[in-house]
Amino acid sequence: MNAWQKSFIETTRDIPAADNMDEEQTASVDLSFSVPSLFQQTHHPVDTPRLSANEEHRTGCTAGSDPDPIGNNSVSSSSTIVSTSQEDIPEQSQTQHTEVRRSPSTTHHPMLTRSKAGITKPNPRYALLTHRVSYPEPKTVTEALKDAGWTKAMQGEMGNCAETKTWTLVPYTPNMNVLGSKWVFRTKLNADGSLDKLKARLVAKGYNQEEGIDYLETYSPVVRTATIRLVLHVAIIMQWDIKQMDVQNAFLHGDLTETVYMKQPAGFVDKSKPTHVCHLHKSLYGLKKSPRAWFEKFSNYLLEFGFVCSNRDPSLFIYTRNKDIILLFLYVDDMVITGNSSKTLSTLLQGMNQHFRMKDLGKLEYFLGIQAQYYSGGLFLSQQKYA
Repeated sequence: MNAWQKSFIETTRDIPAADNMDEEQTASVDLSFSVPSLFQQTHHPVDTPRLSANEEHRTGCTAGSDPDPIGNNSVSSSSTIVSTSQEDIPEQSQTQHTEVRRSPSTTHHPMLTRSKAGITKPNPRYALLTHRVSYPEPKTVTEALKDAGWTKAMQGEMGNCAETKTWTLVPYTPNMNVLGSKWVFRTKLNADGSLDKLKARLVAKGYNQEEGIDYLETYSPVVRTATIRLVLHVAIIMQWDIKQMDVQNAFLHGDLTETVYMKQPAGFVDKSKPTHVCHLHKSLYGLKKSPRAWFEKFSNYLLEFGFVCSNRDPSLFIYTRNKDIILLFLYVDDMVITGNSSKTLSTLLQGMNQHFRMKDLGKLEYFLGIQAQYYSGGLFLSQQKYA
């Protein structure tokens, strides 16, 4: 027996026994294995203090053993094996040792979450921002043509294009820059949130236009919010009637000076000329110049009638003659008119109906998402629809 083995046996025998073990209990060392020659000359015995039973229970380790080696230290984990005689250890101590030394078990049961089960719970923070969809909007032309309401709206849009002579069909040539077209479907609501009508709009894919070739200038002014408040404030103080007007298919009234080609609308291709393309004459929705062309057409008519454009806000038009005053502001195709002369106002409306397709919405109630309510003290503006 080597000297280091003898010293190890003596050191092990000198370790005091635990409190819950008999005094006559001794520990034996199993040296039946073969120690590699690599470690026989470098291993030195180390005196390790004996832990009490309470400390063993807290740490999960017994004296002279290291159940969880740290790192990749092969010397400390495989150099010696210390075993205790099963016959000399009481049953209670064996049970306690087994409970402490058990290896952790990994659970393999499937975890079922709300998302996997399809259980969704609405977020209460968004409760005030939701609204009920009264009429679903179709995603494709095929889906829209299956519904009678949307089909009627599409036919009405095609009728408006034919009435205003928006395009003419011409043969296709390879040197043409032909734009695509698509249908846009929207549900138009009243001031109280109820369904007003189904709206189908034919839009040109103007993002394929080239600047300097298909269009030049695109800027088109819209009325400012401060101007709206100012005009309404003056009308309430002077007790003028406030009327709201809407231009149907406003962009189709604008004239194009550039040459623009577009594919025939989906679902309404001319069967006799399926390969022809549309040569646009009017500012169809989606073109880069459409807003500017419409504003130029409408503003020129107002200037011929006798209006002057405000220097502060180009979308505000003022008409003055003798004691008659008419104020009109425009936001794309929506306008509000007020003044002190009902005769001049009726003459203006008749002239606009002859040149444009106007729709009289009556007294101002809903404009640009703002709901107007009249009371004895004046006019109350709110956005109750979004609250």
